[in-house]
Amino acid sequence: MRIALIGVGVIGKVHLNVISNTEEQIVGICDIDESKLIDFDSKITYKDYKKMLDETNPDIVHICTPHYLHKEMIVYALKKNINVFCEKPVCINYEEIDEIKEVLK
Repeated sequence: MRIALIGVGVIGKVHLNVISNTEEQIVGICDIDESKLIDFDSKITYKDYKKMLDETNPDIVHICTPHYLHKEMIVYALKKNINVFCEKPVCINYEEIDEIKEVLK
């Protein structure tokens, strides 16, 4: 499985650690803070999650960003037919969850 990850904070690092102990392939790692990307192969690091998803075409994306950013990232990934694993909370209000549900239809 081809995996991408958005957000290399505390929880993102936990996700990367777990993924790296599997046979799955990490195809992209994204964070807007470039200093968080220096420990990773520059061939798979991105500052722009849309560019990463467009270029790497992962099977799944792990979203490990602040909760107020989740909805936009989830919707973008789902519209590209990418499975989403999102940290909680998925979104911050009912309108956002309704939009995500619409995309899932």
